[in-house]
Amino acid sequence: MYIYCWYFFIFAFLGWCAEVTYAAVRQRRFVNRGFLNGPVCPIYGFGIVIVAFLLHPMRETFVLLFVCSVVLTSALEWLTGFLLEKIFHSKWWDYSDKPLNIGGYICLQFSLLWGAACLIIVKWILPLTQRLVDWIPFGLGVALLIFFTVLLLSDCVATVFTVRGINRQLRGLSLLAEKLKSDSDKIGRAVSKNGIWLAEKQADMRLQYEKLLQKHNAFTRRILKAFPNLHSMKYNEQLRLLQNKIREYRRKKR
Repeated sequence: MYIYCWYFFIFAFLGWCAEVTYAAVRQRRFVNRGFLNGPVCPIYGFGIVIVAFLLHPMRETFVLLFVCSVVLTSALEWLTGFLLEKIFHSKWWDYSDKPLNIGGYICLQFSLLWGAACLIIVKWILPLTQRLVDWIPFGLGVALLIFFTVLLLSDCVATVFTVRGINRQLRGLSLLAEKLKSDSDKIGRAVSKNGIWLAEKQADMRLQYEKLLQKHNAFTRRILKAFPNLHSMKYNEQLRLLQNKIREYRRKKR
């Protein structure tokens, strides 16, 4: 368990480094690409732990190791994407434009890439990682793992609250937008004093809508920057408006 915990944190960090490097090459700027705020991508850590634990007996059989790695990592990526969508009502990545994809959660191109990466990691990098971990005194290693775990759990809680806050904000924007549209139709049909009252009410709701749209903190901006293609299953139009407001905010801050 001790070495697997180290595998998790080491490869969660290395996976984050890979994501950041990939984004930096494509966008020519630093982007924290992780779901969490800290420098970790837990899906990479879990992936390597699962592969190391289940496929260690196959490390000498390249073809079998590669095939099983493709299957296991693809299953993990599909399950992670599916659960994130069901829990947060948002699609965090989408491979729908890639050939041979399944629900946009996984595609053959990246599944083969993960398989090849796991082949290299299990065969050569894990033994090296174990030797490096062995150099750490056991007591210090346990203390570090506890410290990293506390940080990770704190980050998870903060991120979940941030994402739930974004969803509440999008829901509020959607309700206000629907109410504004409904009252606009009523005003168009009204010619009495009631119509003037509705117009005043609508002006107040427009002000509420604009204030809610301007409401965002550093955590919200970080999440939406990390996932520019984030797709909300319920409030995608409002999400796009919020993303545009945050882009305007960043341009003014420069």
